[in-house]
Amino acid sequence: MSESSISPDRVRAIDVFSGLSDEELRQVAALAREHTFEPGKELIHHDDWPDDMLALEDGEVEVRRDGDVVATLKAGCVVGERGVLRRALRNADVVAKTEVRALYFHRNKVRTLRDDLPEIDDRLQALAAQRD
Repeated sequence: MSESSISPDRVRAIDVFSGLSDEELRQVAALAREHTFEPGKELIHHDDWPDDMLALEDGEVEVRRDGDVVATLKAGCVVGERGVLRRALRNADVVAKTEVRALYFHRNKVRTLRDDLPEIDDRLQALAAQRD
């Protein structure tokens, strides 16, 4: 994982963050780290405890349940929000279909975002409810 500085413009490209002010985007960017995953690499494993949420910047991932692909997600999407929000075991595998560059938010950083920016909490809760 890279500790390099993340620009607010990179954060703005993620759907759940797109409507934030410049100052709010800077807050989110300060909490993010980046990580790159090779094709075939598992980003999230079902039945693991959630430690992070990932925001996809480039590439595609497959969401798999019991080996079946239930969704393909692309840049702009987040994955792992449900487990972090509900502190529940992961309910699917997320596997890189192509090389994936993602912003990584540790669960403690997600908690900070939710506390400081209630709009983010609302958006993440709505997304998690859609995916249940």
